[in-house]
Amino acid sequence: MNAAIDTIEAPRPCRGEPALARVTAAGNTLLTGVRQLFVADSDQASGVTERLLEQYGGYCEALFEQLATDAPTELMDLVRFAGLRPAKLTYAAEALGSTGRAEAVSILIEILSSHPSALVREGAIFGVLKASTTSARPTLERLALSDPSAAVREAASSALELI
Repeated sequence: MNAAIDTIEAPRPCRGEPALARVTAAGNTLLTGVRQLFVADSDQASGVTERLLEQYGGYCEALFEQLATDAPTELMDLVRFAGLRPAKLTYAAEALGSTGRAEAVSILIEILSSHPSALVREGAIFGVLKASTTSARPTLERLALSDPSAAVREAASSALELI
C-alpha cells in the first residue's frame, strides 16, 4: 500500500514546537509528535483528529465537517495552527462556521481580514454564512467593496444579502 505523506506547516511555532512536520496520512504514525503544532491544550485534546484522519485517509471536506460536530476545538486549532494548504483550509474554514462557537466566528473574521488566498477568504465567507452571524457584517462590507478578488467581492455581496 502506498502511504500518502502530507506536510503540515505551522504559520508559527506553537509552544516551542518546530513549525514543520511530516504526517503519514494512510500509515500508522498519524500526527505522532505533530499534534503540539496545533492543539492548544494537548492535555484536554480528544484525539478525534487522529481517528478521523485514519478513517478518511487525510484532510478532506468530510473530515472537517465531522470535526465541526465531534471536536470543534480541534477544528479551530487546525485552522489556526496547522498551516493547511489553501485548498484544504477553505473547506476547514467553511466547516468552522457550523460549530456554533463565538470563537470560531472570530477566527473566520480574522481569516477574512488577513488571509492572502482568495480561495480561503471565500471559504471563510461560507463559514460565516453557516454561523448565521451578523458580527462579520463590517468585514463583509469591506470585502464586497475592495477585495482584490472578484469572486470574493461577489461572495461577500451575496453573503450580505443573506445575513
